[in-house]
Amino acid sequence: MLGAVMLSEDAANEVMDRLGPEDFYIPAHQAVFESVVVLYNSNEPIDAITVSDLLRRKDELDRIGGVGFITRLMDAVPTAANVNYYADIVEEHSLRRSLLQAGAVIGDLATRTDQEIEDVVDEAERTVLGVAEKRVGEGLVNLAGLINPELEKIEALEGRGSAITGLATGFRDLDKELAGLQPANLLIIAARPGMGKCLHGDTLVVDPKTGSRVPIRDLVDSDLDDGRAHVLALDADMQLVQAAPLAAASSGVQRVFKVRTRLGHEIVASANHPFRTVGGWQRLDGLRTGDHVAVARVVDVFGVDRRADAEVALVAYLIGDGNLTNATPRLTAADQRIVDDAADWADQMGLELSQVGSSITYSIRVPGGPTAADVAQCAEVSEGTVRLVLANDPRVARSTRERVWEHMDRLGYLPGSARKPNALTEVLMESGLIGQTSHSKFVPKWV
Repeated sequence: MLGAVMLSEDAANEVMDRLGPEDFYIPAHQAVFESVVVLYNSNEPIDAITVSDLLRRKDELDRIGGVGFITRLMDAVPTAANVNYYADIVEEHSLRRSLLQAGAVIGDLATRTDQEIEDVVDEAERTVLGVAEKRVGEGLVNLAGLINPELEKIEALEGRGSAITGLATGFRDLDKELAGLQPANLLIIAARPGMGKCLHGDTLVVDPKTGSRVPIRDLVDSDLDDGRAHVLALDADMQLVQAAPLAAASSGVQRVFKVRTRLGHEIVASANHPFRTVGGWQRLDGLRTGDHVAVARVVDVFGVDRRADAEVALVAYLIGDGNLTNATPRLTAADQRIVDDAADWADQMGLELSQVGSSITYSIRVPGGPTAADVAQCAEVSEGTVRLVLANDPRVARSTRERVWEHMDRLGYLPGSARKPNALTEVLMESGLIGQTSHSKFVPKWV
């Protein structure tokens, strides 16, 4: 269930009103779900990076097993589509534990011979019913907590002598109806079709969360209800600010026009699309050649993802001249300056560059012991064969098994499970690069 929530943005919406951290038995799972709840309530993305970062800031990441524990949760999930089924399992076991606790309480009550049996039965019934009613009562709020703030608003109105308790919009009739814009209110203002902007689907808009540019048609195809999609919008001070679109809809096939400025900016939009001019907002069909329109001088958006320089440098080297088909990444470099530079970056990540034989290939590995690649080279087999030998696969010939084990003993090799994880491998796995060949490598989206 935890892995599914971190794999899919929709999964959290499905289970957040059903489960709480206390429904998980293992403390590490409780800590992960607590972080998921915090991110969900803060309208932040929920994935391995954000959950790990929040746990790190709370000094809990190392206690639960580090980033490797988070990635293993995700690796164990075949698909996030079954999240409700997973939640059913968690909920069922939580209720069973609650029943076990209730049984212990009832057992204790039954031994209290100093109490009347009727009182014991009543208390036992309340204990069992309390388990069944647990879910029902979770969403209830004390009425006093709702009434008191409203009474304070009324008293403030009386003392101020104004009908506006919130943020004034400047539209008197609207302020009169709403008493201004109020915190936590969702206001929907409807208008007839054709009142809004209409852009060609291929128009690129900036996502200020990631710094990437995406076609506006992607907003139409995505679910905006979770508030996780973001665009840049103009505020009242004519500044570009981050905003979450409430809705995006296709208006079908329309006649559109290409507008090109003297500086070379281009946009394709419908005739009713508004542009900011010296005299105010103007529809496209009201513009003439030579009119001045506003464009953003600088869009200073690079996303919120942060990476250590060492991670960026080594990933770049490996995309350029690296082997990513094994668990231990390898770099091919004939220039000693590159080798030295990569070694410095590896050292910053607690790793080391180790030359493979006398070749110009170097493995980037956890220091302190040989790797499966070293064993494979000495035994003159592939790394895949070494893994098969470790798994006692009967398909490997006996003589090959004996040769591999002999070199493992001679080199003092420890299997991956007994070694601390390779931090660079985890970055590559998280970026989807592990297993990619020279033909299928790509620059990760976080770049």
